[in-house]
Amino acid sequence: MYAFTIYVQKICAQTLNFQNNTTNPLQVTGGNKGIGYGVVRGLCKGFDGDVYLTARNEELGQAAVKELSDEIPNNKPKFHQLDISDQPSIDRLRDFLKEKYGGLDVLVNNAAIAYKASSTAKFPEQARETIRINYTATINVCNALFPLLRPHARVVNVSSFVSTWAINKCSAELKAKFSAPDLEEKQCTALLDEFVRLAQDEKHEKNGYANTAYGMSKVGVSALSQIQGRVMTKDKREDILIMAADPGSVNTDMSSHRGNKNLDDGADTLVYLALLKPGCGIPNGSFVSERKVRDWVNDKIENYRYVTGGNKGIGFAVVRGICKDFKGEIDVFLTARDEGRGKEAVQNLTAELSTTKNKPKFHQLDITDKSSIDRLRDFIQKEYGGLDILVNNAAIAFKGSSDVPFPQQAKDTIETNYTATVNICNALFPLLREHAR
Repeated sequence: MYAFTIYVQKICAQTLNFQNNTTNPLQVTGGNKGIGYGVVRGLCKGFDGDVYLTARNEELGQAAVKELSDEIPNNKPKFHQLDISDQPSIDRLRDFLKEKYGGLDVLVNNAAIAYKASSTAKFPEQARETIRINYTATINVCNALFPLLRPHARVVNVSSFVSTWAINKCSAELKAKFSAPDLEEKQCTALLDEFVRLAQDEKHEKNGYANTAYGMSKVGVSALSQIQGRVMTKDKREDILIMAADPGSVNTDMSSHRGNKNLDDGADTLVYLALLKPGCGIPNGSFVSERKVRDWVNDKIENYRYVTGGNKGIGFAVVRGICKDFKGEIDVFLTARDEGRGKEAVQNLTAELSTTKNKPKFHQLDITDKSSIDRLRDFIQKEYGGLDILVNNAAIAFKGSSDVPFPQQAKDTIETNYTATVNICNALFPLLREHAR
């Protein structure tokens, strides 16, 4: 279930102006795949020092270290086992860092889980496990390792743009509580404990919480980062910064490989924050996306996602037009009832649009099948957190030469062109974000 984990020890002297000596190497721990792997790779390539990669599974972690060592022979990463859900494992990492290095200079909390849209796990379980790993276990790591932070240390808590979507799906009262400037960690934890408790009876929505376990966990991480940053400004140790980072939508196992960023692009903001120089001007507790400080509570989400329909005809042309004409990076989904024909259409468009930045993706959809609609809805909610454009284009029309009796034509045409469209809207309209079309 783990997607990735990263922790970092010691920034190189030329970056943070630390005194150069052999007892203070660069160390990154975490991530045998996904964004964590990309961060380890970025730091190994760009900086000179010890880089530690951690993973729950030692065999997978060692394999990732070997792969990166072959790629970057001049600065090979090292490995340390870590399961963030296991307190003894956290304590062993803490003791190792303290005994070998005497302290910690950079910590990137990147470990997380996300249930797939196709998961058969019930929401009560998803809520309980997602908060336990993504929020509670992250706090446990911080409690163990924060005492080791040295002056000028950097802590990067990996959050997500989904936290912005999720908090704006909460009631006004809960939104105000999570974003309160004087919110304390125990209060934030109590709110997420309440979310989990209510989710066990599926009463969370009625009580103002967003209907997303992953989104609520990242609301917790973003709020926690603000709290930790505010507390750290009063610490006697100089210039320790704690920030929440949004890697964006990255092509990893966690996103079912539907993200529009590669690993290096996804890791960019994390590496940037991990290596911030003293006097960088970024306020403690900031939420940072694309290397810019953002208002995670009120900002408009800029990573637009598009869902369109049609393996042929007008729908095909709409997909082509959005891919060609949109100026930024987007995910354009072409849907079709027949998976083979839909994927063939995507393949043809990808070849045609070889010189453009945006390429279409595919998701199966039969608008006359409620379970198919629900699968699309769940996929969009869990992978993107919301929807920005919906083009309802699916329709049927009987030809003049059809020998189907008119009563049947009337029944089938209304059921598909009208009733099924209403069903699509009912399922997807709750996901529409501000300024959606």
